[in-house]
Amino acid sequence: MTTEQNEPFDLLCEALQVYLDWQSDPERVPEAEFLARNEPLRRLLEPMLREGEGDGSDPGERRLGDFRLVREIGRGGCGVVFEAEQVSIGRRVALKVLAASPALSALGIARFKREATMAGRLRHDGIVKVFAVGEDEGHHFFAMDLVPGAPLDRVLESLADRDPQSVDGGEVWRAVGTLAIRPAGAVGESEAVPSPPPAAGSATEVWVAIAARIADALHHAHEAGIVHRDVKPSNILVRADGQPVLTDFGLAREQGLPTVSVDGAFVGTPGYVSPEQIDGRRAGVDRRTDVFALGVSLYEMLTLQRPFESGSSQEEMRRILKQEPPPPARLNPRLPSDLCAIVGKCLEKEPERRYATAHELAEDLRAFLSYQPVRARPVRRLGRLLRWMRREPLRAWLAVMLAVAALLIGGLGGFVALKQRFIALGEQAVRQDWIESRLAQGFREIMSRSPTASTQRQFAEILTREPGQLEALCGMVLVEAARGGGNRAADIVESFAARHEDAPVLRILRTYLAARERRLFYRGDWLTELGEPDDALDAFLTGLLSYEAAIYSERAELGERAFHLLERACLLGERQRRFYLCAWAEASRFSPDPRAAREAAFVLDELWPDEPDVLPAIARALGVWDTDAAIARYRRAIARGENSGHSHQE
Repeated sequence: MTTEQNEPFDLLCEALQVYLDWQSDPERVPEAEFLARNEPLRRLLEPMLREGEGDGSDPGERRLGDFRLVREIGRGGCGVVFEAEQVSIGRRVALKVLAASPALSALGIARFKREATMAGRLRHDGIVKVFAVGEDEGHHFFAMDLVPGAPLDRVLESLADRDPQSVDGGEVWRAVGTLAIRPAGAVGESEAVPSPPPAAGSATEVWVAIAARIADALHHAHEAGIVHRDVKPSNILVRADGQPVLTDFGLAREQGLPTVSVDGAFVGTPGYVSPEQIDGRRAGVDRRTDVFALGVSLYEMLTLQRPFESGSSQEEMRRILKQEPPPPARLNPRLPSDLCAIVGKCLEKEPERRYATAHELAEDLRAFLSYQPVRARPVRRLGRLLRWMRREPLRAWLAVMLAVAALLIGGLGGFVALKQRFIALGEQAVRQDWIESRLAQGFREIMSRSPTASTQRQFAEILTREPGQLEALCGMVLVEAARGGGNRAADIVESFAARHEDAPVLRILRTYLAARERRLFYRGDWLTELGEPDDALDAFLTGLLSYEAAIYSERAELGERAFHLLERACLLGERQRRFYLCAWAEASRFSPDPRAAREAAFVLDELWPDEPDVLPAIARALGVWDTDAAIARYRRAIARGENSGHSHQE
């Protein structure tokens, strides 16, 4: 419809709601005063007043056929949705009404009836059920299941001012319970909000589970030959039990049949439409169009921002056509790389690069939730550059010319200096990665109680390259002590202390060796004398020692303390340390919260999904709750280790 056609329809909806509010008011004013107060709507209100006269019905009711209207609960693209009672059987329903109006066109009626017909054909738990279709004195309507759920857009609005990293699954379900649509009079103000489903999980898991179920519903519709074309949070209701329901098929079309849209007309909601909807490639509008829209919705859930958000609809649509969205991990750094790849695959500009079906998308989302490999792969910088060059050939050509000119103007000397700087940074990064990898492997072998002479050599090699490397010193001392060389371990500490006496970690190492000498180590009482560390390395070392004591003494409180200390080390560190996080993941089995192991695996999988020295730690964390996933990661670790020269002693 054009804007001119929509405006009278909106006025009609407003008039109908004003009329219903007046009818339901026990102290309503007389008709003349009512019309005077609503003078701009008089010509629409007068016919409604006449229809209510002399029909023998309760003057406080407004009925359409067998349905008594109760209140407005929402508005769709083609009508107003009311809560209503089906009088003959006493059932509460959602009634979508396309009211009579001189401005109502045959196109609007056809589209409305098509929505009812198509939605009525679908039978899926994730799609709203249509019970009846009818017309009463020019008012077209159809009755649907009254879903006791919360509109997803309102749930997202309630969380919009939050950092997406800080939102947990419980908050999401509390918002759903608070905002849920319930039959009028069925819930008192003092009634408690429904509790979240068991094992609600993290907010990321909740959003992914919702998206997977909507993908299932879309696949069902697609298999029936129906493309929704308007998937967005406001058309998704989330029940308190976690089941989302897809609504509003007002813009849907059947594949292979003529559409009721005007040729070349824009159909959809700016911000959620696909590129092919914007540029009028109607032949390209198919099930992959809904995959794109669901990808936009999932992006919004995970980051609490729309990917192409702008101040105007026109700019949003330009961005959809020409611009890549910000990486989701930039807005929510805790998002794992596999999940970001899934979202990116949904948001591909070219339909053939997206998931071919919503079923494939649902499978990848569930694979992600179960820590299985996913189909999607992240688009690297080179790939993004090439795609931008294809979309903007003129701008790309100009950029290349400017780069060449700048290089020529800058001269060879500047180029050489820049190249040397890059080489130095690269060498530093390689050296740091080499150190982190050996530290992670060495401390893993210490925590698995299998340190060898080879483990000790790894720490010694690090100290040869970096003589002041405190973590490597700690590793050498722990390995030597574990292998029975208490005196040699003490000599290492004192030799190091001669050059670095101010290192606080030396006190912990000396206390540890003294406890071993007095055979008090495994009692664990001496650990409490160390107090709460306020330095990342101190927390890490104390956590390792608590972990070892917990293993040998089988005291759960020492294991729980080890987990919290290692978590504290991760938080106190100036940057993400691979071996800190691996140790935290190993100790997660002692956490009183069963979700801690899953969270630890999540973080490691996001940062280092394919590192041979990290995969065993992911596997051990997964082993707390998913044996099959843990075995898969162990096998992957072995394969990666064989290819990279690492050895694994598991």
